[in-house]
Amino acid sequence: MSLRNTMSLNLRHTVLYALAFDRTGARLGSAALDKTVRLHKAFSGEVLAVLWGHDQAVRCIAFREDGERLASGGD
Repeated sequence: MSLRNTMSLNLRHTVLYALAFDRTGARLGSAALDKTVRLHKAFSGEVLAVLWGHDQAVRCIAFREDGERLASGGD
């Protein structure tokens, strides 16, 4: 039998296009239709930051190898 930790992201009114974990697995970045990038605690889903700045949907996201920077791209 396998036990797994689960979490859910409470992102009403939007569609997620991409998710990325940092190297440690402690943080999760999400890219969304609502033009935002969100940074979450990976195990609880708690939102640490909401980043605005894209003019259209954000479709991809990646952490730099050291986890200190997050890159995002969109339409």
